[in-house]
Amino acid sequence: MGYSGFEVQTPPPIADAHLRSLYDYWRALAQAAGGLPQVQAFDPLHLPKVLQHIWIVEIDSASHRFRVRLAGENINAIYGRNIGGQYFRDVYDPSDIDTIVARYGRCLSQPAIFRATGSVYAAAGRLTAGERLALPMLGRGGVTDTLLGATVYGGKVERQVDVLITGDVPEFFPVHAGNHKPPAIAGP
Repeated sequence: MGYSGFEVQTPPPIADAHLRSLYDYWRALAQAAGGLPQVQAFDPLHLPKVLQHIWIVEIDSASHRFRVRLAGENINAIYGRNIGGQYFRDVYDPSDIDTIVARYGRCLSQPAIFRATGSVYAAAGRLTAGERLALPMLGRGGVTDTLLGATVYGGKVERQVDVLITGDVPEFFPVHAGNHKPPAIAGP
């Protein structure tokens, strides 16, 4: 783990312009930090057109479980409520949780950029195509325990009790960062 500095081994092939602007902003923050950026460096005013798609997920320091810290209005609309502050088990369909924890855990532990395309949501028997991006960041304690992400989708998703989100095609893009400190991660 003797790497110093910051490098994205292979940049993700991002199709959506909103996600590209988020990636470019994150990369600029990382280059300025000389490693993974701290979540406190994120200024939403730099991305006003992306805010409705943004979400921040973190590892709760006490329970080591994933929690949604913040979700933009398009993300909250999918669930029909504000999901900020809630643990994964309180938000996601039980059949999705292990997959989501494994994916996001890999992003934080390795670290890696996560990109998914395809059916980013399924509700009311309809699949909604889109693209999802998750970018590792340092949390308030200096550990890589926070993901800054966004999900964009086409068309309206009809709300139902359970929204499935893992019908997509995942890809991981390793990041080398001298300040990376892997988090302790528990289940949902």
